[in-house]
Amino acid sequence: VDLGNCSFLLQEEVGVRFTKEEWALLDSSQRALHGEVMMETSRNLACLSKKLSGFLFQIEEQKLISRLE
Repeated sequence: VDLGNCSFLLQEEVGVRFTKEEWALLDSSQRALHGEVMMETSRNLACLSKKLSGFLFQIEEQKLISRLE
């Protein structure tokens, strides 16, 4: 499997950041929504990372088994 075209995402790349001035313009419900969205994004990235790690481990394990056969 060639993963050469994959790019990895960081929280900073998918998160929404506000300046102090922008943050001050948000009401409490908008701030709460922002927090909820950022938490969901973090959970999704963690899940994807875990699945990718497992997938890469399986590939390496299959390569090793093939060499031993």
